[in-house]
Amino acid sequence: MPSSKHNAAKVAQQLGTPKPENETVTSFPISSTTANFSNVWSGPEPDPAEVDQDALESTTALYHDAIRSRAQQHTITIDPALRANDNCSVDIYDLPEGTNLSQVLYSISQHSPVGHIYKCELLEATGCDSSALRVVRIRFKTPDSASILFQIGNQSGSGFYIDGTKVRVRFTRLSTSAYLAEGTRVVVFRGPKDIVDTDNLKRVWGGSFLWDQVEKVVQGPVRVGGVQEVEWCFFEFAWGAQVAKSLFENAYGRREDCLSWYGVDPCA
Repeated sequence: MPSSKHNAAKVAQQLGTPKPENETVTSFPISSTTANFSNVWSGPEPDPAEVDQDALESTTALYHDAIRSRAQQHTITIDPALRANDNCSVDIYDLPEGTNLSQVLYSISQHSPVGHIYKCELLEATGCDSSALRVVRIRFKTPDSASILFQIGNQSGSGFYIDGTKVRVRFTRLSTSAYLAEGTRVVVFRGPKDIVDTDNLKRVWGGSFLWDQVEKVVQGPVRVGGVQEVEWCFFEFAWGAQVAKSLFENAYGRREDCLSWYGVDPCA
């Protein structure tokens, strides 16, 4: 798997939602890279191979009650002029200095429901005048989601803001298609504490590029019998949540005391 395009800036910041008692939120440090200009405007990539998409009903309390409450506050009607759009990808640019993926995803979540994120990456290049060019490219699972964010970013008198700064949103130069398989960028793992422990999962995942995809981890309380639920929020579905869930099921899928399912994406 091509990890070179997935080692862009990864910063763990809390999404601003209430944290229930007896839960631990783990953040992850910054990692950054600089791409050449061709990488910034590279267009679509092949979809990763489909893995088991079975999802179970989440029983975790974690931080989703607050997210569901906010997401149900409103819905967004797509402008008829955008109904013909079949591109799932947008670029967010004119970013404030130091912008990271967590800030971008948090800003999107403030407008939820926008949609499920298939891929999300921060791309950097050096301009002709040696200035830094930074773009966040988001590929949603459906073109409607991309249309919604484009519409938000180009509303007259409003717009899309990151940390109080208005940024710009446009469709990518090359169109990307829909990806309709079930799954989100959030995965919940349930099992004995020593199995869902962060260090053990790191061993299962082989310390791979997955760690650059982790936004945060929410650990639920240890329950009767030593069972624990741990929620992992990744920056994207494609090379984050999907891969993590698949590797977990390859290792523990035959055990009755180990389960995994996709959680609620705050942006959806």
